[in-house]
Amino acid sequence: MGELLKNYLSKYDSCQQSPTFVLFFYVKIPTIRKIHDMNKFVFLSLFIFFSSFCFAQTETLSLPWSSLGEWTAESPEESESETTWMLSSDAGVSMRFTEYKEVLTLSADQAMRGLMRSAQPDYPKGKMSILEKHSGFDSEFEYVLFSIEGKYYEPTGKPRSSMYMVVMGDEHTYVLTLSLEVAKFSGKDKKRWISFFKQGSLVEKESGEVFAQM
Repeated sequence: MGELLKNYLSKYDSCQQSPTFVLFFYVKIPTIRKIHDMNKFVFLSLFIFFSSFCFAQTETLSLPWSSLGEWTAESPEESESETTWMLSSDAGVSMRFTEYKEVLTLSADQAMRGLMRSAQPDYPKGKMSILEKHSGFDSEFEYVLFSIEGKYYEPTGKPRSSMYMVVMGDEHTYVLTLSLEVAKFSGKDKKRWISFFKQGSLVEKESGEVFAQM
């Protein structure tokens, strides 16, 4: 039994991540030969694997980028907790795409409120609006869409309106920020970008297999 367990565990020697948790228990097995009426206890360990153990994280958020023209991406900024890409399109649209390496321990609604609070100093008289919010019961995953519109954006001194999307995936949390130098989104722009974000889906990085859709 000990050799079988050793061989089983040796398959995972190359894993770089720690298991989410390990459950240990004892199983009492009567021995064929009783020595001083004692029982032999065999120690077994049951490893419960989650997607983050021994398998590379495979989930990513897919959006129909090509439907909106050509995009240029700067080199990503990476830290221990997140990776951020800055993208710009040939139509003058800028997008910030942040992928947190773990699912944040808060809801999409809480993340939205935190983003609103942090953005407020840059929009002295900005208008904040919730566009769509889904808890995960009425959608395949939890997400929220909201906007901040302002005639004056403190860092540049120009008008600026931004639309945010927060997605709670199974492996990552995603935050996208679309910005235009306008005081207010037109009805056409708002409809266009909401439609763009709602075409998002969680997919397997290599194969493109869809895990969940809006």
